Amino acid sequence: MKRIFCFILSLIVTLSLSVSMSVQLFAADMNARNIVIFQVDGTDVTMTKGTEKEFKAKAGLKLFEGYTVSTGSASNVYLKLDDATIVKVDQNSKVAVSKVSASKLSLTTISGAVSVDAAPQKSGDSLEVRAGNSALAVRGTIFIVENRDGEANYVMLAGGGDVNGIRLDPGYMMNVLDRQFSYTESAIDFHKLSDFSLTTTLEHADELVALGVFTPTQIQEAAAIYKADTNLETNANDSSASSNNGENDNNPGSNHPTEPSDNPILSVNGAAYDGTVDDFGMVTPNISEEDMEQIIKTAKENGHTAGFEVKGVEVSGLVLPASVIDRFVSEKISAEILLANGAVELNKQVLTSIQKTYPEQDIKVSIATAHLSDVQKTMIGEARMKYAKDIFLTAVDGSAVEFNGKITVHLPYELLSDEQASYVSASYLPENGEPVDMNGHYTTVPFKSVEFTTDHLSTYCVTYDEDIQAALDDAVAQWKSAYQLVDDWDWGDWHHEHGSSAESTYWWRLADVWNQLNHAETLADIDAALANLDQAKKDYEAGKSKPPVKGTTQAALMGSVDFSAVTAYQVTIQDGDIDDSTITGDSLTPENTYEYGESFTAPAISTADETKTFGGWQGSDGETYVEGDSVTVTEDLTLTAIWDTTEAEPAETEESVEAPETPETPETEAPEIPETPEL
Repeated sequence: MKRIFCFILSLIVTLSLSVSMSVQLFAADMNARNIVIFQVDGTDVTMTKGTEKEFKAKAGLKLFEGYTVSTGSASNVYLKLDDATIVKVDQNSKVAVSKVSASKLSLTTISGAVSVDAAPQKSGDSLEVRAGNSALAVRGTIFIVENRDGEANYVMLAGGGDVNGIRLDPGYMMNVLDRQFSYTESAIDFHKLSDFSLTTTLEHADELVALGVFTPTQIQEAAAIYKADTNLETNANDSSASSNNGENDNNPGSNHPTEPSDNPILSVNGAAYDGTVDDFGMVTPNISEEDMEQIIKTAKENGHTAGFEVKGVEVSGLVLPASVIDRFVSEKISAEILLANGAVELNKQVLTSIQKTYPEQDIKVSIATAHLSDVQKTMIGEARMKYAKDIFLTAVDGSAVEFNGKITVHLPYELLSDEQASYVSASYLPENGEPVDMNGHYTTVPFKSVEFTTDHLSTYCVTYDEDIQAALDDAVAQWKSAYQLVDDWDWGDWHHEHGSSAESTYWWRLADVWNQLNHAETLADIDAALANLDQAKKDYEAGKSKPPVKGTTQAALMGSVDFSAVTAYQVTIQDGDIDDSTITGDSLTPENTYEYGESFTAPAISTADETKTFGGWQGSDGETYVEGDSVTVTEDLTLTAIWDTTEAEPAETEESVEAPETPETPETEAPEIPETPEL
């Protein structure tokens, strides 16, 4: 009986502990933060629990710790937290719920991208989104996390957060290498954002402008870049252009992207055709014999060019069937392939060489985001590189296609408000070695892009090189010209603190502009200085008054200006194309260079030509100088010798050597001899 009693007592204790633990676990689950699938777009969204079989995700289903959500092509899913935080999972992405408790929620972006519009967190609560070995912790913000090929990209749109303890402020982005925590942080560059990040930015455009993260102009630029990247309304399509009459050209709101359609839209010379997309995102056109005849006809009407365009979906490239290549070669047709992120033109020579080398083979044309090595980034300089693309022609076996001739490439690029088209180009990025400038140029046809030609396809990038030195030289020349307005006045012993004439004010503004130019590092800095210079000139000319009181010196007014960067002025002496000339005088420097305001003595010059007499120097400044004059240098100066020619002696020399005098002795020559026969 005692044994039975002990067994029953042990069972009661065990059941009590079990019930107590269950109640605690149940209470913990009840207090854990709630995650629910809020919306599903597309047909390819699945979820799994651990290693269990995946099943279709549906709106209303809850997610718990250990669950994973996956999206396929053209499919998105929105998750909603109990505090109204919204998480959007991009297409072709996988996100796991790593940790859920009453105070902490951790999501892991296994691959792809997510955007988060996080509500303010309660005291003690935390929200983090991981990517690889790094994590972004926030308390209420709008941000994007991408995990692509071992690199994590964090884009902070509003609020701010910490990436592994490093602060990331709104308007900034951070790239983190997965294997070692090596990161780079910079202000958001729209050209370097993915289409998903650009879409998210535009979706929150009004809020970001209101918060002061971006200006309306910057949002407009982001929208234009998105248009170029996704090839929306970038073609010179007459029908679409006439329908909107350009009304949306300057309206940022009109450029907000729409979700891509489930099926690709393929057109050739404007006519729509069916196409299929494989697992790798390659589009193959479904073209019948009847379709081909129509394509050939329109191509001949279009300069023997067939323009393929894929729009409405994100694809990695286009497959040109062997049958299409054969017909194009026989009909001497070129192919222009316009994808969402660039365009490639295969002319008749290129297609012919491909047909001969790869007979009866389909050829794939692809443009994809390039993932550069540290060597490539260092060589090109990330400051001048906008973005990079891998551009390839591949055969069915995946090998690179070799060809004869040159291919024309267009990489989308939208000029920013302070950029100049002449500074845009493209470079080839070898795996090792110096980048090669492709002599690209900015164009708006067939869309805003950088165009270049190449005889091989590989990794290329769009570059923007500001020619600072050329712009600075031009700005200094403009400053010198502005200075001439007050250069000739006698400043005497006047002290600038004793008066405030228009001239003295102008002097000080010139000094300020010079300091701006002296410290200019970008074209924007130079433009700002020139704007101040232009305004100073206008104000001075509008309010010109009498010269200041006698006595001031240039040093008195300009004494506080840093002239350490003043360019040395060059003095050039020209002898006036005289042979055997000799310049004499010891006042010239060996390099003939002088700082502003320095003086030299006009030299003498002589020549062995006795018919030439030195008459002085004609200066490029319009002045005439004679030997011994003091010349003050205020600009680059050329002195050209003036020669007087003695004409009398050369005239006598010319008459003495004239040949006609010799024949005037006919009496003694043969014509008089015939009289002798009379003897």
